[in-house]
Formats: sequence, C-alpha cells, structure tokens
Amino acid sequence: MKRKHPLVILHGWNLSSDRYKPLTSEFKKLGYQVYSPDLPGFGQSQMAGKSFYLDDYVHFLRVYLEKRKIIKPVVIGHSFGGRIAIKLATSEKSLLSALILSGTPGVRPVGSGKRLLYLSAAKAGGLIFSLPIFKPLREIMKKSLYRVSGANDFYRTKPELKETFKNIVAEELSVLLPEVKIPTLLIWGRHDKIVPLSVAEKMLRRLPKGRLAVVDGARHGVPWSHVPDFAGEADRFIKENA
Repeated sequence: MKRKHPLVILHGWNLSSDRYKPLTSEFKKLGYQVYSPDLPGFGQSQMAGKSFYLDDYVHFLRVYLEKRKIIKPVVIGHSFGGRIAIKLATSEKSLLSALILSGTPGVRPVGSGKRLLYLSAAKAGGLIFSLPIFKPLREIMKKSLYRVSGANDFYRTKPELKETFKNIVAEELSVLLPEVKIPTLLIWGRHDKIVPLSVAEKMLRRLPKGRLAVVDGARHGVPWSHVPDFAGEADRFIKENA
C-alpha cells in the first residue's frame, strides 16, 4: 500500500488548532498522520514581542516542518492559514506535495478603494461615538462599521495583534497564484459570506493545477461544520494527485 503523505493543518485568524480537532480525528481515521500547530500569537503559541509579517509565519512553518522531519506534506490552510500555505508553496517549491485551501482570500473580494473608504468610515465612526453623548452606542456602531468594511476579524483581534493583522491583509497574494506549481484543491462553502465562492472561482483561473470542490449548505467554517465532506474531498484529491 502506498504510504500517505503527512497532513499539516493551518488554522484561521483568531482561532487555534483546537477548532480543527474533529477534522484532525477524521483524517486520522483515514490513516493520515496529522500535524496542527498553533500559529504564533494564537492558542498556546506566543509571539516574540513584535508584529509579524506573512514571511515570519512562513519561517515559523518551515522551522516547524524541519524540526519534526515532516517530508513532502500536504498543507491544508483555512482562511489566514491558507495565506501562509500559498506563500510557502511559492518560496519553497519542492517542500510540499500538494495544497488544500479553504476560505482563503487569494484575491481581494472587495476593491481596495472601497475597502479603504469603509475602514476610514469605521475609524471616523469610532471617534464620533467616543463622545460622551454617544458612548452607550459606541461598541455597537464600531462593530457594524467594521462588519460592513469586511474587517470584522480586525475588530475582534487582540490589541497586540492588530498591527500583524494589517501586515497580513496588506500583502497581495493573487500575483503568487500562477507560481503555485503543485496540485491545489479549493474546498469552499457555497454560502461563505466572509470569503465568497466568487473568490475561489477567480483563484481557480490563476492556479495552474487547481481544482474546486463546493460544499452545499456550508459557510466559511466548512472545515468544522462539514467534517466528513471536507475530509472526503481532501482524501480523494490526495489519492489522485499527491
């Protein structure tokens, strides 16, 4: 029997490896060896007192793989974790055997001008609602404005990670997608409102060896809301491509 590639699951922003334990268990039932690190700043993993860039997370992952002697893994990146996976796959072209991305904003769903306008409105709103007369409504209005801007993750981010968040989302990934030469599966929730299906379709056109699987009834949290569907799609893809 052909030996299965190890799997490395990279979690989303404001989450940790704990959220993916059901998926990890499902993959283990299918015979995979699974690794799921807490990325710096999340879960049990601490940061070194400075803001991070995407390259810092890529370096963390590279060291993580080297220390554990993980050879030619399939990296599964959800949302933010997928950003790291894309960057690693293009900077270390022979390190991975395949990629699986879910809910990853590989292209920007909202134009940068429109996003900047909304974010400016959110910041201005925060100043206005800091006035004593509006103070009872401040948090409600700030949350609403950040949600409209598509930056709800920023609103929920711990203060010490806000600069890191800005650094991460500022990096344009779409130019890297044509350089991802390994087989890549996109697993998307049909009703993902955070990173819409249209983003996956645009990414698919840029990926040389891309494939798209859409999970009906699923949203952004498809790796934990539809565990058997996610693991099944991933397992079929790995058997055929890795």
